[in-house]
This record gives sequence, C-alpha cells and structure tokens, in this order.
Amino acid sequence: MQYRTPEQSTIDDLLALELQGFPPDEAAPKETILYRLSNAPELFLAGYDQDDSLVCMINGTAIAGEVLTHEAMYEHDPFGRTYCIHSVVVAKQHWRKGLGSKLLVHMLEKIKQETCINLVLLLCKGHLINFYKQAGFVLVGESNVDHGADQWFEMRLDINK
Repeated sequence: MQYRTPEQSTIDDLLALELQGFPPDEAAPKETILYRLSNAPELFLAGYDQDDSLVCMINGTAIAGEVLTHEAMYEHDPFGRTYCIHSVVVAKQHWRKGLGSKLLVHMLEKIKQETCINLVLLLCKGHLINFYKQAGFVLVGESNVDHGADQWFEMRLDINK
C-alpha cells in the first residue's frame, strides 16, 4: 500500500469511496471533500494498491478547541492543534483486511512527525468503538452532534510527542 495526499483531479474517485463508507445522508458532499483536500491537505491521506487504484482514505480538519462540533466538519484552522477525523473509509472489496487500521496508524504517525497536533477527535457509530479503541482512542461518550439518523459516539486520542 502506498500512502499519499490525493490529487484534486481524483475527486470523483474520492467521492465514490466516501459513498461506500457512509449512507447518502452522512457522506461528505463533493464540495466538502474538496474543501478538506484544498485547505487541510496534510490531514488528508489516501492508500493506493500496486495498480495505483484508490483503496482507502482518511481525512479531516484541525480546530483550535478540544470539542468536536458539527461546524468542525466544514471548517479548518491551520493553526489548530486538534485533528478532527471526519472520514476513515476502505473500499468494500477490501473490507476485513486490516487496511483501515493500517491507514489510521500511518496517519497518526504522520501527524506526530509532521504537525503540531496534540489531540485527535472523531465521531463513530457504536459498532466501530472497539476498532478505534484498538488504535488507542478512548470513548468520551455519546456525541451531541446530529448528523444523519444514527447516534454518534465521540472518541479522543492524546498525542504524546
């Protein structure tokens, strides 16, 4: 797996992958993905197979505070020290191969080495809590963010530099 920041010209592939991971009422629209890629490229990473096909991606934005709000999904503070992960998606044909875990670990290492981020926040559904716990995240509790039909849970990871 090769990891790199995707090119903006691949937006249709990125959107298609986003829609594999989230229902339409939760998936980030094209404009939001482009915003994250344009404004926070250091927080956007994609994984490609040996044929250079898009397999997985992780993206988000930085904020100055320590609370993940609905607005944080659509804003980026380049001086923020909190990374809000908004999408961790693996193409369906590659599910259950450990690629999401590898991508997450790779991004966390990248953040430690290349940024001033010291806290990572994310929202996930209940069935993914253990996935993120295995990566070192701690469950904060139910989130107040209303995004789609399901309940979301907030998780956090303090980065030790």
